[in-house]
Amino acid sequence: MNESIEFTGKLLLVGLFLWSGLLHKPTNFHVVGQELRRKGFPLASFCAASAIALEIGGSAIVLLPSHTFAPWIYATALIALAGYTMLTAVLFHDFWILAGIDRVHQLASFLKNVGLTGAFLLLLART
Repeated sequence: MNESIEFTGKLLLVGLFLWSGLLHKPTNFHVVGQELRRKGFPLASFCAASAIALEIGGSAIVLLPSHTFAPWIYATALIALAGYTMLTAVLFHDFWILAGIDRVHQLASFLKNVGLTGAFLLLLART
């Protein structure tokens, strides 16, 4: 029972990243690249492809039982996803420069990312 609850929790945690890496970013690759360029990222296409790889690969590692990999691989995936999630919060959900409803929406997304980061760190603490 605990294993199925743990798997369900992990699936819910990485669901956003699986959707983004498997569907959203690949089907909107050009738009994602434009947004990265607008934010000042060099090699925007490489950054977008790297994000896709991290979202899919990191999610797969998190979903599989932690004993499937050497502990450092599982820990590295969690650290990478936590760092990526916090970085995207700061770089793409910059609520502090907005006003009105746009500020509220971006603050909600920022806080969602902070919460996801916390969940990755909680999993890391268990490794």
